This record gives sequence, C-alpha cells and structure tokens, in this order.
Amino acid sequence: MTTGMIIFIVVSVIVILLLVKYDGSKARKRRFLGRAELSPDEFYQQYYESSGLPKDKVIEILNNIAHVLEIPAKLLRPTDRFTEELKAEPGWEYDDGLGILEWELDIILRRKGSKLQLSDIKNIDDYIRCVIELGPVEQKCYQTTIVPVIAMVVVVYFFYKYAAEGNSGAAFIWLIILLILFYVIRKLRGAGLID
Repeated sequence: MTTGMIIFIVVSVIVILLLVKYDGSKARKRRFLGRAELSPDEFYQQYYESSGLPKDKVIEILNNIAHVLEIPAKLLRPTDRFTEELKAEPGWEYDDGLGILEWELDIILRRKGSKLQLSDIKNIDDYIRCVIELGPVEQKCYQTTIVPVIAMVVVVYFFYKYAAEGNSGAAFIWLIILLILFYVIRKLRGAGLID
C-alpha cells in the first residue's frame, strides 16, 4: 500500500466518523427548550384519560416515539406534528428516527390492510390512535443478532482478503462498506429493531 493510499484511507475514516458522530436530533431538541415537562402519567391524564385508550399502550407508544426520535418523552405532546416540531434537520432526513417511525407504521398499515396512508398521520395523537386501533405487528424477523454478525464477518473477510492481496482499492471499498455497516447496525440497535 502506498503512503498516499494510507493517508487517503485515514482521512476518509476520520470524515466518516465525524459524520456518524453528528447528532441531528440535538437541533430538534432545541425546539422544545422551555416547554413544561409532563410525566407519562400526567401526559395520559391530561390528554387521554377520557379517551378510553389503554394507559399502558399510550405510554408505551409515547416512549417508543421519544426513543426513536431521541427526544425526552416528558417534552412531547399529542399535537406535535411530524412535519413541524418533529421534523428532521435539513440534510439529515435520511438519517433520522422519523424514517423508522414511518417504516414501522407503514408495516402496520400494510399488514393490517388499512386504507389509511402515512400522509394521514399528522401528529403524535394520530400516530398513537392509529397504532392502538390497528394493533401491533409481530417483529420476530427483526429481533435477531445473527444477521448483523454474518454481514460483519463477510465484510471483514473481504476487506482482509483484498488487503492481503495488496489490492488497496478493493480493500478500501470494503473498509467503507464495513464503516457503513457499523453505522447502520448502530442505528437499528438504537431504534430497537435488532438486539
């Protein structure tokens, strides 16, 4: 491997790690500065007690939204809109927990044969009511550790294979794939979609 290629790889890895480290949810959290905090019980009592919706389900869904969007549940309200208060920061739309919420809801809508569209779900209240009404979808196929492990082994194998052969271009490509895979696995684990 030439010195130039080593420098290129090191710089590329640093740039990728800096991009991975950026937390786009921090800007979203700033939108909620100064908002009064509500415990999950207060949230339910204030907004859903008279609705007849089960308290445990409302709180569970609220906590899921908070976890995926990386916003404390105590700051969320049913009127928070996905296109306004909860929207992704410009430039980070494809690396945002909002996509995971949409993906989960899309699975529920399709598997339950609902006529609702994702565009019908405007805010947290719509999301909570939709998920409770349609019920959960089994996610057994996503709750596995073996798939990411196999993927990592395959990528590491090819990286070392090409590096040992002296094919630095191919080894670099596999290194980039490895870093992307690490990033995707971290995001999926953070969303609770894999163990």
